[in-house]
Amino acid sequence: MRKLIISLLLVFSCVCVVLAQASLSVSNIPDSFKINADAVVRFHTTNYYRTSNASCSKETNYAVTILNPKGAKAALLQIYYDSNTRVSDVKGVVYGANGRVIHKLKKKDIVDMVANASYTLFSDHRVKTYSPGKVIVTYPYTVEYQYTEDYNGVVGFDTWLPQEQYRQAVEKAELNFYTTAKYDIRYRALNGNFDFQRSVDDKKIAYHWKVENLMAVTSEAHAPNYFSFMPIVLLAPTKIDYEGSTGDFSSWNTYGKWVYGLVEGRDELSEKTADHIEQLVANIDDDRERIRVIYEYMQNNTRYINVALGIGGFQPIKAEDVDDKGYGDCKALSNYTKALLNYAGIESYYAEIGSGEYRQILFPDFASANQTNHIIVCVPNKGDTVWLECTSQNIPFGYIGRSNMNRYALLIKPNGGELVRTPAYSSEKNRRSSFSQIHLLDDGAAQLEIDASYYNNAAEAIRRLVKESPKEQKNQISDYLSVNGLYLIGCKLIEDSRKLEYKLELDGRIKQYASKTGKRLIITPEFFLDYDMIREIDENRKLAIHQSCAYSYQDTIQINLPLGFQVEHLPKAMEVASALGCYKYELEVVEQSILLVRSLQLNQGEYHTHLFEELRVFLEKMKAADKAKIILNKEWDN
Repeated sequence: MRKLIISLLLVFSCVCVVLAQASLSVSNIPDSFKINADAVVRFHTTNYYRTSNASCSKETNYAVTILNPKGAKAALLQIYYDSNTRVSDVKGVVYGANGRVIHKLKKKDIVDMVANASYTLFSDHRVKTYSPGKVIVTYPYTVEYQYTEDYNGVVGFDTWLPQEQYRQAVEKAELNFYTTAKYDIRYRALNGNFDFQRSVDDKKIAYHWKVENLMAVTSEAHAPNYFSFMPIVLLAPTKIDYEGSTGDFSSWNTYGKWVYGLVEGRDELSEKTADHIEQLVANIDDDRERIRVIYEYMQNNTRYINVALGIGGFQPIKAEDVDDKGYGDCKALSNYTKALLNYAGIESYYAEIGSGEYRQILFPDFASANQTNHIIVCVPNKGDTVWLECTSQNIPFGYIGRSNMNRYALLIKPNGGELVRTPAYSSEKNRRSSFSQIHLLDDGAAQLEIDASYYNNAAEAIRRLVKESPKEQKNQISDYLSVNGLYLIGCKLIEDSRKLEYKLELDGRIKQYASKTGKRLIITPEFFLDYDMIREIDENRKLAIHQSCAYSYQDTIQINLPLGFQVEHLPKAMEVASALGCYKYELEVVEQSILLVRSLQLNQGEYHTHLFEELRVFLEKMKAADKAKIILNKEWDN
């Protein structure tokens, strides 16, 4: 009997292996799933089990087929954890195209290292990672991973993204969350036709989301935030317990009370520093100038470095420790700046924010920790509000950067959190203006001088060059101008340290600015400087066009003609407008030169498919004007 049972078990095991191999064979993927896809998720199951405000387990099991080298990123296993997380039962299998096992993951295959080591000083954040690249020689192949994470301390739950990447199709993905009424959750599902179920019995509440048959989405230039079009489920706790710190996340106000508890009492400074700050601003009457002096003191005496230890991942280092050591992360440096201002009698607020194109507080009625990732400082200043980015030693006073602008920030106050909007600069403030002198020679070569000024967001493209060597500045600006045959002789970048304004002064020569045909010179005017905008719209585009900032550009070119040449043909002036903005192109002959003025005002916004035809016409007319040819003719010799 015992032999019979063993035989049956062996047969059953073999059947299971054969079925697994057959189901993961690439031949089972419908051809429709391979359109625009580099990888196909065969299945992805995530199960949460919450047992208290502080405890939760997460089980993950998924398989993904990698169709070509561009999809290899999806095969990378990465499990992030810290001292409050235990990772166990890590399993992995690599299958060939026919579904047969090529390699089973071994403990020695997994690399365990500090997460974000390049900019982190102290951290208990680590990552277990594995890449099958060493065992794979041909495509397609499939990887399957399974692991468990046990959390001792809960602040939030990962956002569920069944379709994590562009060019990735999904056959089936499921999310299950098991909890009780005492530890219930809040959720929000976006952009998907989810199969959703919620069931309740005496012991538990079960939530279930499922999506199937998601075709691959192609990345497109100037696409909007993926939260606006990818299937997503947001999960958030109402009550949390993290290393003994408890909180209520039911609203942004109560969430802010929890953060205030982490910050409160950590703004004390030494008597020496307090006296120094008092002396530093003693003779300054203007409040805004006092804020500036304190901010620049902070910049000159600290540097940014990441610290992520336990509750330190949410709680700032004490201000006196930053003062002593001279470094800190965004939390610590913002708290330190707030402390300096406080000792000068200036009210300010620690402000939590989502920074970057793909992280921000998008839902004012749905509080969750995973919508934020950064701290800045807000100084009300009697209605003349000043915002301070405290992690950069060279960002100008009052400028918080494109990645922090025009979004919600949560001011942390004693009575809780308050959502406010950070500034959004108008096109008049985000501007670039330039004047270029072209000294055209009779063989088509040219000498040139360019003077350009950049303001606010328009300056971010070149701000990073300020700290580079003159040689590196010249090399990068040559690439930025991207003009064939251009040789820069002089390059000067001038910074106004009191505001985000940069002046660029260039001189050089171009091997061929105009093409010579007999007695004629044909010029396609080169404006040298480009716009931060979409330049064309593909006929098959699916996603909306996202113009993240408003800009204004005005570029003037004076082409000085060689002796003996006169204008034979001059393009017509042109003006065109659309929802995206307005463009104007003007030309004028002034004595022995041609003056061209090109102006563009861009509107911030999101532009959907019903506007594409209008925008195509707008962009095509712009392009035609930019490339319109000027013809010069050499006068007859007497």
